[in-house]
Amino acid sequence: MEITANNEVENISFKSTIEEMRKHFLLQLGKTKRVIGFGLSRLKVASSSERSEGENEELVEVMGDTVSNVQAMTSDFSATTQVSVNASSEEYINSNNSESDQARFKQQMEDRRKKALAASEKVINAAFDKASKLGEKHPNLQNGILSVTDTMTQGIVSAANFVADIVIEVVGKVINALSKAWSWITDQFATAAKSIGNFFSNIF
Repeated sequence: MEITANNEVENISFKSTIEEMRKHFLLQLGKTKRVIGFGLSRLKVASSSERSEGENEELVEVMGDTVSNVQAMTSDFSATTQVSVNASSEEYINSNNSESDQARFKQQMEDRRKKALAASEKVINAAFDKASKLGEKHPNLQNGILSVTDTMTQGIVSAANFVADIVIEVVGKVINALSKAWSWITDQFATAAKSIGNFFSNIF
């Protein structure tokens, strides 16, 4: 199929917007509790509540698997971080709790935080790479793809920043409360898991 000049312009505009969105969200990773959306309304892109039922059904068909995969990857980096945090916390609790033990524990937590943010960055890039391909393949759905990707990425960054904050707070909780910190860690990661599930189930 021959691509018309208009479609070429649309694809260039779509691609540039996707890349601007990618940068917008990556800049917020690990830096803010309140994640700010890209502001697609200024580009006259309809929000989920403004889309027609027909367009929404098409988007579910085209992007449903992508959203499910991104949700799974987001849940995975949260769960993986919890396993690492638990292991390091248990190691510290069972140590002599000396200054060197504290220093090692703090460094481990900082490493965990960096790994969690790095994992979430991979999820964000994967989401935008997929959205870019879908937009080229379905030019009639480009606005909807932008809208879903914007919403979806707000969820990824919010989850990543929440998990990163947990890791930071774990240090004080474990050092000061030792074994009493277990329930706090469990509750915080349970909240993260529930929030991720609730968020992604309401994207469409």
